[in-house]
Amino acid sequence: MKTRKQFRGIIPFSGGIDSTAVLYDTLTKYANDHFLVMKVCLYNSISANRMTKEKLAVEAILLKMRELGINNFEYKELEYHYPSLGIPPLWDSEIVYFAAATCIRAYPEIRELYEGVTADDYLGEGDDFFERLAKYAEIMYLVADKKPEDIEVVLPIDKLSKYEIMKMLPPEILSLTWSCRYPVATETYSYELERCHICPPCKVIDKVLEEHPGALNYK
Repeated sequence: MKTRKQFRGIIPFSGGIDSTAVLYDTLTKYANDHFLVMKVCLYNSISANRMTKEKLAVEAILLKMRELGINNFEYKELEYHYPSLGIPPLWDSEIVYFAAATCIRAYPEIRELYEGVTADDYLGEGDDFFERLAKYAEIMYLVADKKPEDIEVVLPIDKLSKYEIMKMLPPEILSLTWSCRYPVATETYSYELERCHICPPCKVIDKVLEEHPGALNYK
């Protein structure tokens, strides 16, 4: 009987810039270890366009990773549908940590969860951000039936700014990412979607592109 590879850690992956940086950094740094990569698709009354773009980004990025010889991962996708709720009264990350915990129950050897917290995330939010991180971890430990000493939440890019994170990614991978929350139809084709330039992630990205014109393969 074939023995499956053991997972060192789990990497929640949305296809956005930050989670892609965590994925690339972790898989290349620990090339001899195996990881579970997890995409959580959250469908509500306003998220269909975003989920479409994120799933396309995830597929393209993982394919590019394999083309580059980065194969030390297995990919799982989970979907949650709650259109009648509208915008749910909880953070996306709460659902992601819940989903990660269910995966950890299925693969109890997992000892690390990799999170895409950046240096910019700590700015302007005071203690609220730290309280949310603690809450997410508490959800994971509760659902996974684990203790903090059993699973470490690893923050590989929490000392890096958005520009530094975008710069660390190979251009051919950066160009495939999708971080906009509310994609809009292009002026040319209604079935094509582009960044809204209004949501918080878009504003951060646009500020980086304005401050570093021509330095990044991103639009």
